Amino acid sequence: HEIGTSADNYAPLGEAHHRYVSIVRESMGVESFEEAFRRGYDMPGELAIDFALGAKDPTAAVKSVPQSSEPETPLTRREREIAGLVAKGLPNKDIAERLVISPRTVETHVQNVLTKLGFTSRTQIARLFAGQHPASGSAGNQ
Repeated sequence: HEIGTSADNYAPLGEAHHRYVSIVRESMGVESFEEAFRRGYDMPGELAIDFALGAKDPTAAVKSVPQSSEPETPLTRREREIAGLVAKGLPNKDIAERLVISPRTVETHVQNVLTKLGFTSRTQIARLFAGQHPASGSAGNQ
């Protein structure tokens, strides 16, 4: 998710992933699996590594991690900024001019936002980010 792709984009990996997810989901039950998956997904990277390597109590460490003021999202700061500008109705060209980046870079960021959020249209981005203000990242602050 961090890089905007999935195991499905790599056939052998995707097939193995789905096979093992099915086995685990069936053995745990859907609700338990979904809860455990969400806990693991939300676990900060270093703690996930500790857990995978057999740390004694990684959940204690998770509870002590300070919560950030940023909303939980798979998007980078720049992607949130661009999503906020999409929500304002700006086309890629105007976003590019405002942020002093190329329209192609904006296009890539918009596509990453769509992929990461499982969306298919800019309208969905606008609905999600309506009323939110993008991070104040003007060209002079970059």
